[in-house]
Amino acid sequence: MISYCPGIQAWYNLWVQPDPTQSTSDGVPTRLAFGLEELWQAQDSGGLAAAPVKADVVGRYFAGDACTLLNATNGLPICPFAEGGTVPKTTVHPDQHGYLWLPDASGGGVTLFAGSDGGVYKQHLGPGDSLSNDNWGRGANAGMNTLQPYDAAMAKDGTLYMGLQDNGEGKIDPDGKAYTVFGGDGFFTAVDPDNADHAFEEYVGGDISATKDGGKTWTDIQPSNIDGAAFSTPFEMDANDANHLIIGGRDVEETTKGVDTTSDTWTKVYDLGTQKHPGDANASAAADDPANQLSAVDVNSIKVPGNAPTGPKTQDFSKTGGENTLPGGQELVPGTFPPGTYEDTKFTIGPNDGDASVLISVKGETDSDDWDVYVYHDDGSGNLTEVGRSASESSSESVNIPNPAPGKYVVRVVNFDAAGTYTLTGTFTQRTDSSGSVSTAYVGFCGYCDTITEGTPFGRGVATNAGGTWHVAKAQGLPERLITSIRMDPANPRTVYVTLAGYGRDWAFPGAVGEDTSKVGTGHVFKSTDAGETFTDISGNLPDAPAAWSVLHNGHVVVGTDTGVYESCDNAGGDYAVLGDGLPAAPISTLRFKPGDRDLLVAATYGRGIYTYRFGDDSSRCPAKVGAAIAGKPCAKTAGFRRAQVTPRGHGLRFTVSRLVKRPLTVDVLRSSRGRRVLADKRVARFTDRRGSFTWKGRGAGAGYYTVRLALAGDTRRFALVRRSGRFHRRPAIATAQGCTLIRTAKLSGPTWGGTNHKRLGVSVSLVRKGTVAVTVRRGAKVVRRTTAQRFNLRPGKLRRGDYRVTIVARAASLSQRVTLTSRKL
Repeated sequence: MISYCPGIQAWYNLWVQPDPTQSTSDGVPTRLAFGLEELWQAQDSGGLAAAPVKADVVGRYFAGDACTLLNATNGLPICPFAEGGTVPKTTVHPDQHGYLWLPDASGGGVTLFAGSDGGVYKQHLGPGDSLSNDNWGRGANAGMNTLQPYDAAMAKDGTLYMGLQDNGEGKIDPDGKAYTVFGGDGFFTAVDPDNADHAFEEYVGGDISATKDGGKTWTDIQPSNIDGAAFSTPFEMDANDANHLIIGGRDVEETTKGVDTTSDTWTKVYDLGTQKHPGDANASAAADDPANQLSAVDVNSIKVPGNAPTGPKTQDFSKTGGENTLPGGQELVPGTFPPGTYEDTKFTIGPNDGDASVLISVKGETDSDDWDVYVYHDDGSGNLTEVGRSASESSSESVNIPNPAPGKYVVRVVNFDAAGTYTLTGTFTQRTDSSGSVSTAYVGFCGYCDTITEGTPFGRGVATNAGGTWHVAKAQGLPERLITSIRMDPANPRTVYVTLAGYGRDWAFPGAVGEDTSKVGTGHVFKSTDAGETFTDISGNLPDAPAAWSVLHNGHVVVGTDTGVYESCDNAGGDYAVLGDGLPAAPISTLRFKPGDRDLLVAATYGRGIYTYRFGDDSSRCPAKVGAAIAGKPCAKTAGFRRAQVTPRGHGLRFTVSRLVKRPLTVDVLRSSRGRRVLADKRVARFTDRRGSFTWKGRGAGAGYYTVRLALAGDTRRFALVRRSGRFHRRPAIATAQGCTLIRTAKLSGPTWGGTNHKRLGVSVSLVRKGTVAVTVRRGAKVVRRTTAQRFNLRPGKLRRGDYRVTIVARAASLSQRVTLTSRKL
């Protein structure tokens, strides 16, 4: 028998409140209501001043025939009947959290509103009435739209399944009809894209069930060997194989039987081990060495072409180059770049070569070098067809091509903004099987995961079978926080994106129980291009809030966070913006595309239900790559720098420069704020007569916002940074370089404005030719100013603190150019 008594969850399901309309002449309450899992009432006409007080249930855990299922699954000894043996037709939803006694305006009566995991219920009482289990009705939730889905998945026909917090598994038909198809706690879910009757739902602890008839009947298929699964355990269906699923606790369990899976047909493919012994199946958990536990998972397979050759693989290649190229390699039209900005390298795959995949990688000489890579198939007559590209602001790029066809190929390495050389490698993977498919999986794990109920210290890790065998990746650069999702680039399984929150319990922030937080770090979205060995922070200007999920759309990172959905205009982070209109500024659980329609995004919002978003034309939302359409290639008449970059280094800054003219440069480090006071660019350091790159140790720099100004022969570049905890961090752009395309210059008055001295934000734009300008100033999704003026000031007034994005769109005839600059109101 399982003991599940009233108050077992009182540590978070609890409220106590007297009825303000019922008391003795001395003011002692005569009626008291309180919420645990159930709703209770205590009444005594003489007053409730003395304890103990007898209370009766007036909102039972069960009603109607709802007891039967829970009695069977939870092992309850009896169904808790009402007095007289009659089960009430309706009741409140279990787990009480909120309340309000609302007296009638005319006096005499009162209404009790009770908030629970099922929403709001109310009951009106007249003089002399008592709360009754028979009078709750079916709730008071019409129009509230407050469902809390952990996950949502859509089939190709539009049928959607969703796992709802304490409200079971929901289903929405293509015609919009919604209903419950499984009770209890609902978590992650999946549906066969091609057969909406085949779906999976999940109860607590990885208790997964499958249906073959659209939710009418279910079969429990929880892996019989699953060990230590979390309360909410992620599972994932392979996007390319609906029969292939992965779930886990300490163990990673896999099935390829789809809805025909049974509890005994899962295969244990890996043991995550313990915190001190990750990946060690023989390690025993202990108080100071907890078992690891799956917190995120992704799996993706690629089908092998029929009768594909398994002969020797193509020979790997590598080279160093780029010394004879010039920066400015932006794609003018598809496949066309300015002469002198790129180099081509050719390779050939023979007709009998057994290549499961080829990985083309480019790495710059320094972290500030920006090379891009494009891979083309040559039909033999010089016609090139693109088969892959990687063009972000990172110093390393990679393209993975699964099952590459025989023939001739061209790798084009483009100098977008690099001064040094690059290293190009082509690595081929041997095909071992000419049938079936090759799958890659990633697992994020933790242990301890929940510092409140489990213990400390928190630990995290990444495991994967990328490369052929399961192992724990090094995950260098990834902070010690909860991995909420781990998502592969569909085109390149070695590229993976990780989102981070705090710890396993959302409200228990790092440090809440006094544990060591030295490895917590910053950032919420990270990217790896080497199968999880190293990670780079691509959080950019995202709000400093937990992130839950990410997807890639047309090469752009889309991130779901506790404050809504944001999109970057590349796959390396940078300048994020709120995604479109219509999605709520609410916590996001998951983001998934409708199968077969990657322009339709399904967003599971935790508290606002399910939303869909239709992507439009990228050019209407995203500017061209930073340095191309934003800053443009500097005008030949005014350009002094070939390259100018400022990056944090230790406690100071690294100034990386390459000159076009043989004249010295000047560098000024200017402090723009102290506390909440905006400063008039107080100089902290100045370096003159410099002729190359150098590092400054940061002496004399206090906390606050900074502007760094580099000047060379009339060419001035401005960079924004913030210093906290003794280190600098890059901020979004406050100015563009001088350009020749359409926008000559665009700049803000500084990285900060407002503050205790109420400084205005100055915005200035100048054009190369006659044209129009449209300027929009936003804080988050809210527009605070629109204007067509090329120069104006924004008064701080009562505007809230935070980052303000200034988007400038210039147009002249058929030309258009867009830039986004950012300043923070203190």
